[in-house]
Amino acid sequence: DADADADADADDTGAPPAASAGDACTTDTGGDGILTCDLSCSIYVDWPGDGWCDSIFDCEGTGYDGGDCPLDAGDACTLDDGTAGVYACDDTTCVADTITDGTCDAALDCDALSYDGGDCAAPAPGEECGAGYVVDCTGDCTVDYRGDGYCDHDSFYGFFDCAELDFDGGDCLDVLEACELADGTAGIIACDKTCAVDTRADGTCDAAFDCAEASYDGGDCAAPAPGDACEYDDFFGLPTAGIVDCTGTCTEDYRGDGFCDDGTDYPDDFMCAELSFDGGDCDTDDDSDDTGFMGEDDTGLSDDGSADSDDGFLGDPDAAATGTLVTSDGSASAPYCTWVETCTWDDATREECAVAVCEAAGFETGSFHSADHSMCDASATDSIAAYYAITDYDFASSLTETGFDFESTITADCRGEGAAVDAACMDTPGWTDGYGDSCLYYEVYGCDDAATWADADGVTAVETCCACGGGSTAAATP
Repeated sequence: DADADADADADDTGAPPAASAGDACTTDTGGDGILTCDLSCSIYVDWPGDGWCDSIFDCEGTGYDGGDCPLDAGDACTLDDGTAGVYACDDTTCVADTITDGTCDAALDCDALSYDGGDCAAPAPGEECGAGYVVDCTGDCTVDYRGDGYCDHDSFYGFFDCAELDFDGGDCLDVLEACELADGTAGIIACDKTCAVDTRADGTCDAAFDCAEASYDGGDCAAPAPGDACEYDDFFGLPTAGIVDCTGTCTEDYRGDGFCDDGTDYPDDFMCAELSFDGGDCDTDDDSDDTGFMGEDDTGLSDDGSADSDDGFLGDPDAAATGTLVTSDGSASAPYCTWVETCTWDDATREECAVAVCEAAGFETGSFHSADHSMCDASATDSIAAYYAITDYDFASSLTETGFDFESTITADCRGEGAAVDAACMDTPGWTDGYGDSCLYYEVYGCDDAATWADADGVTAVETCCACGGGSTAAATP
């Protein structure tokens, strides 16, 4: 009967059983709810068993979120006899909780359970704790990163900077740092990060110290010449192939990238005859003759950084025009010329910029006349403006509206007056989506999600960006 049912639900004191995680409850608004692990009433009754581990239900009472959360060593469980237990190191076996009882229990002897709460001896740094894993200096079991060329002394990748781990297999040692040899005598760290007898400047080239950090064995070994192959540590501390620059420093090979690396703006210096003056990127014209330019990627700058007027790279602003001259002003009908990803300032680039300016102005075509400077090296404006962006990507370059680091003011000799020319499309000025991405983002990465990411007013790239079929037209009368 009802009384019997009530008695069955009560404990020996006659009180109803205590609420537990997973029990049904009533929310503050009167709706159906479910008790979380901290016994608060949640409206998310469908979360347990939905395939996603929810931390508020990650406990035994809810069946660890209805099975969504993985079992971990140390999690509570119930033994066959109904008593409380914990999951062992294998994450699946429920055993009696004997952690810190003074006896080392093999089932609980793992890092996750602090080696049975200290009852078992923790492994020493360097001991294997799984395939490819070792105990680091702090006692944690982690991937073995020793000898990878990077000094691991942070918690993210583990801590290996201690004597027991040979200071990360030598990665955390500095060349020429003092050390102690096996026989107890003093030594120094050699180029290969081992401890060796200091034989620098003894008149014999010793390979152990033949590196820049050891001044090439104190001068006993010949220093590499500019252009020689070498190895340097990259941003992540990993050994990377490079070349020796004009100062004897090993660095990435920047020759022929269209920018003059002369040690002025960046530390790399390729401005010497041995490196062909940065592979032709640096102009050696002294402005006293008309030798022209050195290569198609030259920036057109003289030794003092000013533009050469006689090398053809910037054109002649006083030259006669065969058509109508149009000069960039940052408007939709006279855009600046800029670049995305990489920059090359050669004949083909200048012609592409000129044709783009002419087409934006309503002409059929045109040719390069002159420019204020190379777009690879300097900026023409600090303002948001209209640009023709040249890109290396697989889609066509196009007119866009945003701000760039570098751009050129192009003067183009335009032709084709009176022809029926389509109006240029212009992105909506200043528009960005809810993530702060401008129309250039969609031009570069495509418009697959253009209709999804709206701004605060609900406007998307579909309405504002030419690349996605939006924008507005800005026709110019030739």
